[in-house]
Amino acid sequence: MKYIIKNKIFQGAFLCAAVLFGATACTDDHFDVKTGGVESNTIWENISSQSELSDFADILKKTIVMKDDKDTKTTLTYDNLLHQPQSFTVWAPKNGTYNAQTYKEQLDQALELLNSNDPSELSEGRAIMYRVSSQFVGSHIARYNYESDKANQKVTMLNSKRYYYNAGANEFNNVVTDPTTTDLHSSNGTVHLLNGLSAFNYNLYDYMENYTRFSKMFEFYTSPEIQTETFSESGSTEGTLNDNGDMVYADSVFVVDNDIYNAMNASIQNEDSLYLATYYTDQAWEEAITAFESYFQYGSRYRYDYSSTSNRYVEDTTFTASVRDSLRLLNTKFLLESSMYFNPNRFGLNTTDSAMIVNHALTADSLISTNRIIYYNKEIGNTNPIFGSNVEPLKASNGYIFALDHFNADIAYAWMGKEEVFSYIDYLYGSHVTNFSTITLDESNRNPEISGSFKNDMFMRFNRQGTQPMELYFRMPALLSGRYTIKVVVAPSAILTAYAENDDYQNETINFEGTLYQEDAATELGGSSSGVQSASPVKVDTVTLWNDYKVNKCYYGLPESIETSPILKIALPGRNQTLKALNIGAIIVEPYRENE
Repeated sequence: MKYIIKNKIFQGAFLCAAVLFGATACTDDHFDVKTGGVESNTIWENISSQSELSDFADILKKTIVMKDDKDTKTTLTYDNLLHQPQSFTVWAPKNGTYNAQTYKEQLDQALELLNSNDPSELSEGRAIMYRVSSQFVGSHIARYNYESDKANQKVTMLNSKRYYYNAGANEFNNVVTDPTTTDLHSSNGTVHLLNGLSAFNYNLYDYMENYTRFSKMFEFYTSPEIQTETFSESGSTEGTLNDNGDMVYADSVFVVDNDIYNAMNASIQNEDSLYLATYYTDQAWEEAITAFESYFQYGSRYRYDYSSTSNRYVEDTTFTASVRDSLRLLNTKFLLESSMYFNPNRFGLNTTDSAMIVNHALTADSLISTNRIIYYNKEIGNTNPIFGSNVEPLKASNGYIFALDHFNADIAYAWMGKEEVFSYIDYLYGSHVTNFSTITLDESNRNPEISGSFKNDMFMRFNRQGTQPMELYFRMPALLSGRYTIKVVVAPSAILTAYAENDDYQNETINFEGTLYQEDAATELGGSSSGVQSASPVKVDTVTLWNDYKVNKCYYGLPESIETSPILKIALPGRNQTLKALNIGAIIVEPYRENE
């Protein structure tokens, strides 16, 4: 049974990493000048004939070669694999240099469970068998013959781990190869005797899966609401029809799709990757969920499905308390897990200098996660509070893990980022508007005497109908429930040379007010006014509508069918008789931070 990770980003990241770190060189059918063993024998025959490898041989005979922990088809054991005419290099630990009894007991337990008819026991048995296969046996065997006279080689093992083999120093994966014995040259490869265990180097995913302190995090990562497995008929190998006429596949392929994996943009199982990670222990995980509670306060009622015909949301839905609570938990956990990885290649530092990378992460003014969440350092120059007091990372095979015992992050300094609403994208409708247009500034139309600029040099110009109270409505972002500062970027008409010398547009008094509706301006639900604000007549001005505005309902992470958002109305009061047009570039939404 095969499982395929469905993620195109993984493939690209692998190729980039291969170029960055260099391809591992290995040589087929190369033997050095040492002699040992019987070269006409297979690797298995040579191992089984060595009394000092009897424990390793016993383990090989009992361990099944498995693709993953759900592999139900394979019955091939490693003794049979190493007896085949394929090319291998084996680093075999000698008796007494490691605790072989631990693995033997695990294999006995696995084999007993695999003889059960209980599905849960079968599943447990496969999990134990795969753990021994991958973490122990797979850390001692590599395909191909690796040179026995080369100073330093990076070896790809059967479990996909990459370990260093320094033949000149008689060292493999930081363990000494026995200098008193010769290598066992075989018809299908070479066996090196090892004075100890080749330790399984956990990658970021392995740590999450195997360390019980991260159990709640891993439980959510692999939960059915996040990870799905779909049978691929086209990728599977057909076998025979059963008595019911149904096809029984000789080899079944399943496509694994994980929503968090797709969102986080980090290939944490790829051994050629390099990431920093902030992992939450079970206690920190629960603290984070509690801290996020007020930011995921879903409303009992939402209007949605905006209609340009009626200029309003036309559908209505209600959420029960249990639904609101489920949404809160799902989105809190998803946001936490998808934004905990950082790519050191973006630091602009030497990625081989681990101390420099770690120090930069701890003290940088800001850290950008792989899914573009920015963690600001509230104590610039000192250690970022998100790391707490435990700043010594765990070393993984593809990065570093900061295990967080407590949740110390300030949500307003990370997940509540700056949002920009551009008028030419998110304008919905208006009243008492004679016409409007999107304008791009350049040398031909820009009045250089008006200071300041719009992002992308673009804005929308709204012309007012007489002296009527013009109203403009804009769609806002999918905000968390929380406190925000809301601003609007405006400019006088004189920014355009066409109006710079026009008496009708001289000395404009640019007064307007904002009203934020949650979430239907047509029915004016939850409207809150900013009062009349004034903008400068001589520059592009950023006017604060609200310094500290409380958005009561969460709009982030609503079901896909519920397309809605708060709506901002910008209005010219009727008593303003002189302003003929309003030029709006963007609406800026920022988290309100008390200490700034």
